[in-house]
Amino acid sequence: MKCKVCKSKNINKVDIFKPYIDKKFEFKVYDCFDCKSRFIGNEDIENYKDSLYSECNTPYKRHYTQAEHIKDLLNNDLQKCKEEIAINNIIFNDILIAIENSNKNISILEVGCATGYITAYLQKIGYKNSYGIDLSDEPIKYAKKTFGDYFGLHAKSQKYDVIFFQGVVGCVINPFEFLEFYLSLLSKNGIIIFNAPDVDSIKETNELWVDSPPPDVITLFHKDVFVSLLSDKYEVSMYKTYIPVNILKKYVNIILNRKNNIYPRRFIQLSLSGEDHSAYIFKTLIKRIAVYFVEFLVNVKLFKRYSNEYGLILSIKNKK
Repeated sequence: MKCKVCKSKNINKVDIFKPYIDKKFEFKVYDCFDCKSRFIGNEDIENYKDSLYSECNTPYKRHYTQAEHIKDLLNNDLQKCKEEIAINNIIFNDILIAIENSNKNISILEVGCATGYITAYLQKIGYKNSYGIDLSDEPIKYAKKTFGDYFGLHAKSQKYDVIFFQGVVGCVINPFEFLEFYLSLLSKNGIIIFNAPDVDSIKETNELWVDSPPPDVITLFHKDVFVSLLSDKYEVSMYKTYIPVNILKKYVNIILNRKNNIYPRRFIQLSLSGEDHSAYIFKTLIKRIAVYFVEFLVNVKLFKRYSNEYGLILSIKNKK
């Protein structure tokens, strides 16, 4: 067994993780002493991933509801559409900053686009060379039908000026091979933007794993590992995001009736399975109130801030 991040053999089995109450699946959790990452053993992922995904509720459900809502906003209120996407996607503002002064003809690739509403937004504001890909056929079919024929299962054979992905790098079996592949698709002055699960978030609170269990999230990264492993060939920039104490977010989850949640930059992200638009609007209002209230408490130092579970934000460029 080697570390799936740095390939070191200097690893230690931490515990057995059993996240599914009604199932017998269990996962061996390892720490790497060299790169400080935490990961799930590959043999566990190979054994359980297909059967778990075939039996469990898919996280794509909330993407479908969000996409329907975004579709309406794309045609009626682009500013509100931008705000909604930003609240629910931790790297969205970084993407907009990366492209704001660029030519509208730049090529953009979204990896793990799900139902495609971010790529659809980029198309709507004039970036017609935007393209979204996902491993799953059903959301791609939905994206094509809902937004247009700029989605697929594989990247086109070309170079891209901007590549981005959210909630992906912690879910693949070989994260740095994954990164190297997409880095090879960058144009000379291109940039990759993505987020990664932060191992500090669980160590600060003495938890075994983040809220999205395996076989979804299978690797938690130390904040220094990307610079350490990639800076010889690339320019790597990273910043961390933070949230308040974990107890508070659990109460917000109760209000929002959420399960297996993830937390973007603004503290919470809705899970919208099976809800109509009125429910969406109501919960969005609750969410925004919670966001501003929590930010106020943090700013006046009534709550200690903790590392965001999915809050390592990275950008990588070719060295000049």
